[in-house]
Amino acid sequence: MREPDDLLSDLDPRLLEGLESDRWRVLYRVSGLLSARAADLPQTLSTILSVVLAATRGERALLLRKNEDGQLEVEAIRGSFPGDPREHRISWTIVQRVFQTEQGVYVPEISDDSELAHAKSIESLSLRSALCVPLKTGVFEGEKIDRERRRLPPFLGLWREVIGVIYVDSTRPRKPYDQDDLGLLQALANIAATAITNARLHADATRDPATGLLTRRYFEILLGKVHLLSRRHRFPYGILLLSVEPEHPGGPEAAARGLAGALRSSDLPARYGARSFAAVLPYAGAEDVRIVAAKVALAVPGIRIGASAVPDPAPDASRAVEQADRALATTCVPGGPTAVFWSAEVGNLGPRADRLAGLVSASESEDHRRLEELVDEHARLKERGTARATILGDSPVLVAALERARKVAPTQATVLLAGESGTGKELFARAIHEMGSRPDGPFVVVDCGAIPENLLESELFGHEAGAFTGATGRHIGKFERATGGTLFLDEVGELPLVLQVKFLRVLQERRIERVGGKEAIPIDVRVVAATNRDLEAAVREGKFRQDLYYRLDVVPIRLPALRERGRDILVLARSFLDRFAREFAKPLSGFDDEATQALLAYGWPGNVRELENRIQQASILAEDTRITAADLALPGFEAPRKESFQEARQRAIEEFERDYITGLLAGQGGDVAACAREMGLSERRFRELRAKYGIRREEFEE
Repeated sequence: MREPDDLLSDLDPRLLEGLESDRWRVLYRVSGLLSARAADLPQTLSTILSVVLAATRGERALLLRKNEDGQLEVEAIRGSFPGDPREHRISWTIVQRVFQTEQGVYVPEISDDSELAHAKSIESLSLRSALCVPLKTGVFEGEKIDRERRRLPPFLGLWREVIGVIYVDSTRPRKPYDQDDLGLLQALANIAATAITNARLHADATRDPATGLLTRRYFEILLGKVHLLSRRHRFPYGILLLSVEPEHPGGPEAAARGLAGALRSSDLPARYGARSFAAVLPYAGAEDVRIVAAKVALAVPGIRIGASAVPDPAPDASRAVEQADRALATTCVPGGPTAVFWSAEVGNLGPRADRLAGLVSASESEDHRRLEELVDEHARLKERGTARATILGDSPVLVAALERARKVAPTQATVLLAGESGTGKELFARAIHEMGSRPDGPFVVVDCGAIPENLLESELFGHEAGAFTGATGRHIGKFERATGGTLFLDEVGELPLVLQVKFLRVLQERRIERVGGKEAIPIDVRVVAATNRDLEAAVREGKFRQDLYYRLDVVPIRLPALRERGRDILVLARSFLDRFAREFAKPLSGFDDEATQALLAYGWPGNVRELENRIQQASILAEDTRITAADLALPGFEAPRKESFQEARQRAIEEFERDYITGLLAGQGGDVAACAREMGLSERRFRELRAKYGIRREEFEE
């Protein structure tokens, strides 16, 4: 943490003048300062505290953040402190109250507060008044919203967090703090929390958590910037690619520390792979690169180094990385040197490095084998990633359904999902499975309406060899395949009555018999059923068994139609647009105003499935970067006619006249003569205007 004496040494004090009297300028001033300081978190926080002191007339201010152990630590300080500033002597009574209750506190006069007046920390500091507010991240719109957020499912990403507090106090006589001071300080604290959150996200995106070095992606971005600057200002730079042996003492973390210590302060090291690193060396010619490579080799025993230098003027940046890559490969040849500087002779040698994996090999066939393994692993990860249930939206009806799903998920109770076609019943079923106690178990889907009736029994329960014509071998049914997981029965209302009896028995006894078999096979399956039919009506009509209905309807969840979800439509549309823009390689940036109106106004009888198809069609046909209403081609939607200049001017005049005459009559108590004189009109003309706008004089008579 920076010491208080050097905080904001570059901040012009004149920027803080007048903030006490012109409070409305405070947030404007802070936002202006932060726009230039977003990348420097300590300086950003100190800037906020300086503005806090100037605006609240405080004597001292601290910003405390929660550490990994959940305890508060001082992150930034401003103002004078008695004794050694590093003691951070403050009222921990007030700080802990705010941190635990998550509510701001203002104490106009501490001596009048019976609870605080006798606190040891306050007595020792002789405090007169204090302010303290929490640093909150997340969505905060009042206590009611906060209580609702606590009940949301975790995959919506809306959990809140209090990450610290801002504390201000004074020992001098002053105007007592009030609610306005507390509101201003909370607004500044929200800005500070945003700055801290952004800095945390920036660190996660740019720094490897294990080594503290740059990530490979961020390194490539910085390399591109260095390359552009080298072309503009005509300076050389160097590239190092490094590989650590698996048996290196201390592992990659120790190698990273040695690498960072051996490089110059201007160099940019990065984690390049599981056992590899990279560094760009600005303003380094060939000889400088050789010297730095030699220092790194001494600092990190067992490391292999490939180096290259990009001369002035710089050629392509990727070419420099490829050269260092080739040089690195030659170090892995048995008996090869520790460090190799690229040259034309090196480039003509056989071995090469596998840059994609961050690994090094000495043969072309070995590289191909590794690349195939990488592709296979990527495909497996992609398949697992796309299998995860992602439910977008925060409309009240959706949140209510999600909350019900969250409650039932940890149990093994049967769930019945009811909703129109295309509302995402399978997605909800998968979410219940993944939030349940056996998320790694199988998730098996059966579409009861798509399988022919004569095959459905075999699909559900399986069959033995010879059970019927064509049954040449044993077939394991869906129930057995779902053992240890979830069986999702889509369109369960389409089950034939004869199968409903067998299905009911399975739910009751938790055993099945394969078609043609004699053995009862125990099953351990969680059943989630879905339907777009009114099963109660089907029961009354004799098309669905009542006892089976009650077995399925243990925990019913109604899924809202898309037209009921309000602005969730725009969230889903944007998600689909981003996906199709990537798929079709088109620079689609969003929807214009008319397209947005069309999306919200349309009834969506096909629900989410129809929305996805419409966005896919529009993405293909769009000729601009923004989707238009014409691209969507939604039935029955007509874009509103644009108002002409003359029409807009006439409307503005009439609105002004109506408002002016209404205000004038109210001020004159309905006296028409006085109003006419005020406007410079005849009484007759004034009455005509009043009648034109339907304004009655009697409403204003006293």
